[in-house]
Amino acid sequence: MRTNFLLIAAFLMTASGVLSAGTIFSGVGTGYPAGTLLTTGTADPNFLLVANPAGTGAAVVINSADLAGSWVPDSTTDSWIGPYSDGTQTTQTGTFVYQFTFDLTGYDPASAVLSGSWAASDGSNNILNNTILGPTTTPGTLTSFNFTTGFVSGLNTATFFVSNFGPEQQGLLVNDLTLTANSVPEPGSIALMGLGLVALGFAGRKLRS
Repeated sequence: MRTNFLLIAAFLMTASGVLSAGTIFSGVGTGYPAGTLLTTGTADPNFLLVANPAGTGAAVVINSADLAGSWVPDSTTDSWIGPYSDGTQTTQTGTFVYQFTFDLTGYDPASAVLSGSWAASDGSNNILNNTILGPTTTPGTLTSFNFTTGFVSGLNTATFFVSNFGPEQQGLLVNDLTLTANSVPEPGSIALMGLGLVALGFAGRKLRS
């Protein structure tokens, strides 16, 4: 009988699924939105060019044959994106701003981790997770980042700032962007956990008696 109480309590605690860890997305890259590389000139739907000193337009995949020789080469899971699909040099000085938005609804923001690596051209580059500043990078190096703070409930934004001192070819490369977080239990799950705790308490009293 005591064993049955313990088994029931264990089942209820497991079924509650309280704060179970999980991967929200992984392996996301520029020019690689859904497991398939985009073709040259295609706009990236995940990384939006929200500030463009060169004018207006989306961030598009750059032809790999037109990449500057000093840049990190494309891979099977990422491609450089920028305001132009070819080797056009951007003469306008200023900061190009790319944004990647993700949703933590249903997850505990205090448990979230956003990681990946990035490269960018021209210089003085920064990455910002909401309000938390990350590492700078260069066009010739993939720099790793790992954010564990700065997250909020609901929508979050990772912002990539890429300065241009002109004239220079301009672009952004992000590789293996991964987000993990603990899921927040539903009210029913919390009730199950409560029942599990009650069952454990009752079983403990029976063992002592």
